[in-house]
Amino acid sequence: MRVKARFDDVLALAPESRRERLASLVDEEPDVRREVEGLLAAHDTLGGFLERPLDVDPGDLVDILGLEWPTMPAGESLPPGTRVGDYEIRREIGRGGMGIVYLAHDVHLSRPAALKSLPSAAGLDGILLQRFRREAQAAAAVSHPGVAMVYALVETPHGHFIASEFIAGRTLRQELARGPIEPARALRIAIDMLRALGAAHDAEVIHRDLKPENVLLTTGGAVKVIDFGIARIGHSDGPALTAPGTLQGTPGYMAPEQMVSSASTDSRADIYAAGVILAEMLLGVHPMAVERGAQVIPPLVASIVRRCLESDRERRYASTRDVLHDLEHAAQSLNDVAPPAPTAAGERSSGQARWWWEFHQAASALVYWAMLAPAWYARQIAGGRFGSVLFFVTLTALLLASILRLHLWFIARTSPREFAAEHRHQQAWIRGADMVFAVALLVSGLLVGESRMPLAVLLIAVAVGSAVIARFVEPSTTRAAFPDVPREPSAGRR
Repeated sequence: MRVKARFDDVLALAPESRRERLASLVDEEPDVRREVEGLLAAHDTLGGFLERPLDVDPGDLVDILGLEWPTMPAGESLPPGTRVGDYEIRREIGRGGMGIVYLAHDVHLSRPAALKSLPSAAGLDGILLQRFRREAQAAAAVSHPGVAMVYALVETPHGHFIASEFIAGRTLRQELARGPIEPARALRIAIDMLRALGAAHDAEVIHRDLKPENVLLTTGGAVKVIDFGIARIGHSDGPALTAPGTLQGTPGYMAPEQMVSSASTDSRADIYAAGVILAEMLLGVHPMAVERGAQVIPPLVASIVRRCLESDRERRYASTRDVLHDLEHAAQSLNDVAPPAPTAAGERSSGQARWWWEFHQAASALVYWAMLAPAWYARQIAGGRFGSVLFFVTLTALLLASILRLHLWFIARTSPREFAAEHRHQQAWIRGADMVFAVALLVSGLLVGESRMPLAVLLIAVAVGSAVIARFVEPSTTRAAFPDVPREPSAGRR
């Protein structure tokens, strides 16, 4: 309470008067002064970035606050084939400050698993070992699809391991390397992330290290929160796990109260970090690194981010439920309500729709190319310059439509999260090429006429069929396979 009272007193002063007031605390309360300085630095650098963007690198907080963030060498990797309890290591898939993560195979249940190791040298450190066990307990205490499931805590001569669900996908940090995420999708990710956090908070688990590296996006589009390495269970860490004066978290995502070693943290620290992540998804960079005048956050979402990032946690959202309520309302305002959690039947239906869409694209490209020969014969029958121009128009439309379709097919296969944006950019070109192709075939068929009736019928039939499919069938198959693709205003809604 003394720290908060002194912090409020200093904060109320003009900036030029704050240093003088801090200096007066040297003799009165030197310990309080150090913590007030840290809290004030955090407020000045994080408190109001939406109104006044700062040119601060997130890593600079280490220097600003005079902190050191130690990491532990991960050690040598265990070779493939090593048996760890019921798990057989296949390969190393990642490294971090607490050790190595392996892809392993559960030999009894015949399923993949992720094995996170604590380095053998670290195993001698009682506090780190207890913290490692606490991570397993924290993740196991949360039952939610958005939190990676923990299978077991394995202690062997090779070291200590947490066996958990293996998640195929990429981290949100890797996704952000591509640039900003469109608002509708960013909101869906934030909503799923906060639902997982809400389940953790209901289980009295505070993550305390939420950041893009600890949010996974699965290949199926789901969101998973991972790495409860410094999570807090219940109301206290216990003296054995937190040394006096130790600050825990990642600079740039820590709430101001986490910067004060004597301050307790609660679920509002996770809400603060979630606000930073939401802003980072919308901006494409950490909010502290955004250039002045580069704000692109929609006003309704900006108000949510601003409240998440209140330096005074009493003014922050009180719970994840409150944040979710506002985020879902914002998602509705953007015409993109967060989808429900996928079911097995829904996944099968989505897979069938995706297969049909891919088949449609490949079949359309093949049919377009197959019509090249009939179009060439029609040019010969029509003759003259008009026949040649008509053939080259058909060829150009054919090339454009088929190449763009195959490009979308490739994006859907390799980077499905980018499909909606790619489709939005290319659909006008594809639709235009389809229509030009259909009209060119129709005119060719009419020019051929009765002189080559089978050829004329083929050209006209393909022209009408391709126009109907492009206009009505393809939009439906695309929306069924990719719900993120917006409905075209002219395709059924007025």
